[in-house]
Amino acid sequence: TSNLTNVVLTDDQVTVTGGSSPCASVVPGGTCTLVGTYVVTADDVADGEIVNTASAEADQVGPIDDSVVVSLPEPSMSIDKAAPVNADEDGSGSVSFGDTLTYTITVENTGTATLTGVDITDVRLTVTGGTAPCATLAPGEVCTLVGTYVVTLDDQEAGEVVNTATADSDQTVRVIDTVTTPVAGQGQIVGALWLDSDRDGVRDAGEAPIVGVTIQLQLAGADGVLGTADDVTRRTTSDQAGNYRFDGVPFGSPARVTVVIDTVPTALRSATFDLDGVLDSATVITLTPDNPTAAGVDFGYAPSAVIPSTGSSTMPIVRTAAALLFVGAGLVLTAVRRRRLRW
Repeated sequence: TSNLTNVVLTDDQVTVTGGSSPCASVVPGGTCTLVGTYVVTADDVADGEIVNTASAEADQVGPIDDSVVVSLPEPSMSIDKAAPVNADEDGSGSVSFGDTLTYTITVENTGTATLTGVDITDVRLTVTGGTAPCATLAPGEVCTLVGTYVVTLDDQEAGEVVNTATADSDQTVRVIDTVTTPVAGQGQIVGALWLDSDRDGVRDAGEAPIVGVTIQLQLAGADGVLGTADDVTRRTTSDQAGNYRFDGVPFGSPARVTVVIDTVPTALRSATFDLDGVLDSATVITLTPDNPTAAGVDFGYAPSAVIPSTGSSTMPIVRTAAALLFVGAGLVLTAVRRRRLRW
C-alpha cells in the first residue's frame, strides 16, 4: 500500500534483453519487469529440466525469490544392424569368399524430443539405399541405411566378417551396433575323366581323356545333410584334358561329385574307376581346413560294346592316336560299400 523505491530484478542465468528494471519507483499495483533469454545446454538436456530463479528487492523490502522449472523433452535413439542377406554367388549355401552381403541399418528415435542432423555411418559398406542422412526425426520415426559388402580373402582367413555401424544426431551421443557373420572356409575338388582302355581302373600313359562330360557338385545346405531341400548344386564340364575343378567348396560339409551319365557317350558307360570304390559315378567328399584340396576325384570308363568298323562311330571325341583295345567278357567289377572320403 506504499510506494517502493529502487526496485531491482535479477536473474543470473539469463541474458537481459528488455523490461523496465531497475525501477526508481513503483506505486501500489504497479509493475517492474525484466526480460531475458537463456540457451539450453547439454547438461540441461541430460538433467531433463531447467531450474531458473529470479530475485527482486527494493529499499523497503526484499530480497524475494521466485523459481520456475521447465521440463525438457528427452532425446534418445537406438540403432539396429540386422544380420546380412547373402547373395551367395557361388551357390555354396554359406557365406564365403566373393559373396555379396547386403546390410540394413535402422536408427529409431526412441525419445520424446525431435532429433536433427541424424546420420548413419558404416565405412565398410557401399551404400545402395536407405533414407540417411535424415534432417529431422520425430519420436518413433526411423532413419535407415542399406549397403553391400563383398567377402574378401582376409575375411575367409579370419573366419568371420566383423562390421560396425554408428549413428549420431545433434541432440544425442553416438550409438553403435556390431554384427559378426561367420565365413565358411573353402577348398577345391579336382579330378579327371579318362578312357580306361584296358579296364584296369588305373589311368595308364596314353589312355585318352573324355571331354565335354558334365560333372555335378551337390552341396549340403544349412542343415548339413545331403539329399534335403536346401541342397545347392553346381555343374561344370570336363575340358580337353578330361579335367574338371570345383572351387569354393566349404569345409566340414559333405559334397557329392556326380558324373551326369547321360552326357557320357553311350559307348562309354561301363565304369571302371570311382574314388570311393562304388562304381556308381558318384563320390562324397568332405573337405577340412587341414586338407583343403581333394585331388584325384577321378572317374574311369571303358567301352561297353565293340566299336563298329564302318558307319558312324559312337565313341566320344578323345585325343589319342593309339588303337583302342577292348577286353572281352568275363571282367568282374566288385563294388565295395560306399564311404565318405574326408580330406
